[in-house]
Amino acid sequence: MVRAAPLILLFLVGCQQRPNNNICITPMSLEQSLKLGNDSTAWEQKVDACVSRWGMRLAGGPDSINEVAEATMGGCHDAVSSLVSSQFSEFRQHGITPPDYDLALAERRKAALELARFYIALARAGHCQVP
Repeated sequence: MVRAAPLILLFLVGCQQRPNNNICITPMSLEQSLKLGNDSTAWEQKVDACVSRWGMRLAGGPDSINEVAEATMGGCHDAVSSLVSSQFSEFRQHGITPPDYDLALAERRKAALELARFYIALARAGHCQVP
């Protein structure tokens, strides 16, 4: 039995899922996203970076995609909120009356939640390993 142990271990290592480089992406790092500006375009990129980074990192857990997406949004709430605040500031600068803040925040959160589900599914399908 002791002789079979290395053979079994070799078999198990060979069965591990390897990342699919045709599917996996490397999310923007926190350091990179901090170098972006503070206008709404930069905040869009920051939200995407946050959602992809946290969604893909948390994707390896046993929870459902919806549970992982909600956890991802917990980590990215500030970025989504800052995006909406930035957009409202730009509306006011151009003399445009912004929509209801809570409604806009809910819509942005919903869009980011859908994006999180996509990144989680992507990470799971590709067996991606996020740094």
